[in-house]
Amino acid sequence: MTKTNTSKFILRKLIFMWLLVLPVIYFAQNSGTYIKWNFQVGCAENASEYDPKNDNGVLFENIERSECIRVCEGSTVTYTVEGTNISNVQWNVSGGSLQSTSGAGNSIAIIQWGSVGTGAIQITITYSNGTTENRSLCIDKINSPRARFILAGNAEPRVCRNTPVYFTNLSEQNGGSDIVYYHWDFDDGTPPSSAFEPVHTFTDPGVYNVTLTVTNKCNCSHKYSMKVEVVKSEPVKISCPSVVCEGSVATYTADDNCGGDWEVIGGTIISNSGTSIQVKWDHVDPAEGFGYVLYRSHCNCPEWVTVKVPVVLGKVEIKVNRQFVLANNINMHFLNGLLPACNGIFQDLRERSLLITNIEMKFS
Repeated sequence: MTKTNTSKFILRKLIFMWLLVLPVIYFAQNSGTYIKWNFQVGCAENASEYDPKNDNGVLFENIERSECIRVCEGSTVTYTVEGTNISNVQWNVSGGSLQSTSGAGNSIAIIQWGSVGTGAIQITITYSNGTTENRSLCIDKINSPRARFILAGNAEPRVCRNTPVYFTNLSEQNGGSDIVYYHWDFDDGTPPSSAFEPVHTFTDPGVYNVTLTVTNKCNCSHKYSMKVEVVKSEPVKISCPSVVCEGSVATYTADDNCGGDWEVIGGTIISNSGTSIQVKWDHVDPAEGFGYVLYRSHCNCPEWVTVKVPVVLGKVEIKVNRQFVLANNINMHFLNGLLPACNGIFQDLRERSLLITNIEMKFS
C-alpha cells in the first residue's frame, strides 16, 4: 500500500470512528442541557471496519444543529434529555411513533421510526423557573437490508435428526448499502455461523427457530426467522454428491433397503432403480450453479433428504452482491478442493481464484 493510499485509509477510519462517537446535541451554550441517543448510523468502507458483535449500544456524536441524524428505517431509538432544573420535557414526533416516555419530567423517550424518508423530533423543555426551550432534530431514515432464506431446493422445513440441512440465502440490499455481515442462530445451543449459506445438522428432535440477521455497511440490520421441525428418525444417506460438469451423468444411491421417492432440481432423471438414480445435469440455473437431489424413504426417514450438488457450467453467471460475470470456457475456483476434469483439466482451488475467458461484467 502506498503512502498516499495509507493516508486515505487512515482518514476514512478516523471519519468513521468520529461518526460513532458522542451523539450529543447541546441545546444552548449556557443552559448545559443536551440530548443523547443510544443508536445511530455510521457507514463503514468495508466489512473489516465493522463488527456488530463489538457494539455496546451507546453511540455518541457531536453534530451541528443543521445536520440530520441518520437512523435505520424501522429502528427503535431511545432519546434522553439531560440537564439541571428541568421540570418537564414534551416530545412530538413526525415520521415515526412515540412508544413511551419515562424518567424525571418525561426526559426519556422511546421512538419507533417508520419507513425510509425524513422525520423530526420537536422537543420542548420547561425549566423549574418557568422558562422554556425548543429544539427540532432532523431525522434521515435510511434503507435497511432484507433478510430471507429457504431450505435448499425449497424443501419443507421438516427434517430427520442428523441430516445436513442446506440453507439458501435470499437476502437483499433493499436499496441500501452492501450487506457485510451475516449471523445465523440455529436455536440448538451450537455456535452461530457467519457463513453466507451454512450447512447445519440438528442432532436432537424438536422445533428450532432458525434466525438470520443481516447487517449492511451503515449498521442497519434485519432479521428473518423460520421454524425447522426435526423428527426422531435417522436419515438416509445419499452417496456421491460430488462436483459434476454441466451435461454429465452422475449416479446417486440411497443407503436404504426399501426404496423411496426421488426428485431432482437442475437435472433430468434418466434411470431409477428405487434406491439409485442416474441424473443428467442439463438445466442448472446459471445464476446459482447448483443442482439438488432429494430422496424420501418409504420405510425409514419420512422426510426429504436433500443433497446440494455443485455443477460447473460451460457458461456461467457468477453473482457477487449485485455484480455479475458471464463467462465461456471457464475453470472456476469456488470450492476448497479439486474441480472435476471438465474439458480434461483438473484445477486446484486452494488459491480461490478464477481462470476465465470471454468475460463480460454486468452491474445491476
